[in-house]
Amino acid sequence: MEKTYHITPKLDHYVCLVDLLGRGGRLEEAMGVIETMPFKPESVIYKTLLKACNLHGNVPLGEDMARRCLELDPSDPAIYLLLASLYDNAGLSDFGDKTRKLMRERGLRRSPRQCWIEVRSKIYFFSAREKIDKDEINEKLEFLITEIKTRGYPYQEKKDMLYHSEQVALAFGVLSVPTLAPIRINKNSLICTHCHSFIMFVTQFVDREIIVRDRKRFHFFKDGQCSCRGHS
Repeated sequence: MEKTYHITPKLDHYVCLVDLLGRGGRLEEAMGVIETMPFKPESVIYKTLLKACNLHGNVPLGEDMARRCLELDPSDPAIYLLLASLYDNAGLSDFGDKTRKLMRERGLRRSPRQCWIEVRSKIYFFSAREKIDKDEINEKLEFLITEIKTRGYPYQEKKDMLYHSEQVALAFGVLSVPTLAPIRINKNSLICTHCHSFIMFVTQFVDREIIVRDRKRFHFFKDGQCSCRGHS
């Protein structure tokens, strides 16, 4: 990387490498990357490997990653939730329950799931399960839902008119972002499978590039496809 592109690797580059190795099940190799980095690891890279341990069911390494994470950032509720999920998936539900209980006893709560979008230098926030008060946004979202349903997407109706924050942000973006500009949505958590499919279907008939930056990566949606190729 340094020789070819004259770019000095930073923590973000190592996090991406650990993520790729971890997803591929090469957990020990990913651990080796962390241990040989030219600078001190931060919580984010341990948390990345913890997610991979959850994916592949490696409890001992996952516990080690959780311990290292908590030494650096003991107030991050995501670490407790990842560890609890690791235990649950490994059939150790008692340990999962104890981990969540410990999180509650320490007064930790998951951050509210939000999306935000910037239009003309102003930032607009949208929360999960938000009720839409503005008629024009509601009408646009209902139009998008109707269109994707006619194209075969099994959208489940919300009787209480509460929607995922990505859907509301998307409808707002279609209305507000200039036609030739991409719609950029930021999200403080991972995009769910439902919203991922929703946006892909929307780009089949809305000629816009939609970029979603979630907690893990960028998703570039265009013409019914996403850059992640389904690996959200």
